[in-house]
Amino acid sequence: MTNPEGNSPKPWPAYIWGIFILVVGVGLFFYLGYLEQHGGGLNLPELFLLIYQLLGRWGLLALFLILASVFFGLEIKARRKRPLPPQEQNLPKNGESE
Repeated sequence: MTNPEGNSPKPWPAYIWGIFILVVGVGLFFYLGYLEQHGGGLNLPELFLLIYQLLGRWGLLALFLILASVFFGLEIKARRKRPLPPQEQNLPKNGESE
């Protein structure tokens, strides 16, 4: 996953995964609220079920928010270490002096 200009990877996959996790978490939060009010069941993975039993739907929302923020934070940290593309650097153009 490199861009056409150079070797640096695109930042979008990490951002997209973070947004996806955030949307799933918020959707699950509202869906669990609906199921709590109207009755019904939902099969959850054991980790999510344990968190739901201990902390409720707010705990699951917090888990998804933490996971999404980890993705965003790792990408921001990696982006700061990447060099700027040549068109964004403040380098003098050919024939120009500083």
